[in-house]
Amino acid sequence: IIFSIFLYLQRTRAVPLVILTLLSMVTLGQFIPKDALPLYFWSRPIILEFAAGMLLAELAIRQRINLSDPVRFMLLIPLVFLLWNPLPELRLAKTPNELIRVLAWGGPMFCLLLAAVSGPVPLPRIFQKVFGRLGDASYSLYLLHPFCITVTIILFGILHKYSGINPYPAQMLVTAILLSCTIAIASYAFFEKPFGALLKGKIVTRRNRTRIARGHSV
Repeated sequence: IIFSIFLYLQRTRAVPLVILTLLSMVTLGQFIPKDALPLYFWSRPIILEFAAGMLLAELAIRQRINLSDPVRFMLLIPLVFLLWNPLPELRLAKTPNELIRVLAWGGPMFCLLLAAVSGPVPLPRIFQKVFGRLGDASYSLYLLHPFCITVTIILFGILHKYSGINPYPAQMLVTAILLSCTIAIASYAFFEKPFGALLKGKIVTRRNRTRIARGHSV
């Protein structure tokens, strides 16, 4: 809803207004009691990661980022903290939505993306195609990966029940990643892309008809 409200504005105005709205929601969320579950859930600091992503994208689109290779390499250092994951709050089965998550997980990922978009990344063509396709399917991946993780847990639970084999966490992790990426790419290719093109065509057609009608009326 928030994104759709500002879609009719130019990007240079829409992005700051969306970021301001998200910041306002998080600020107000500090005063919302936990028993008001919908409002409390929607105002958790995790939504600031959307703001960080939009800010980074805006800088990249405007080509305002020009970092040297040593600086880009230094931006990868916070990933050590991400892999170490030392805080107890970040080792719970439930995904944390508070500010600690934004700083400890979102911060290193922001640095990684900043390093990636601030200059060319020399990769073999096959990796460029694979990662490019994953980038196209990133929204489907964002929406569908929780379901793929759940399916992975169920499948390994069935395997354990009937075979007695205890899966290693690494096996479940790799399976969940591969399943999530596969389902996301399929969703993008067979649903998101065709449906988006259909909607875009209808919107363009309606705009053209409106312009023609206004021309005739004048």
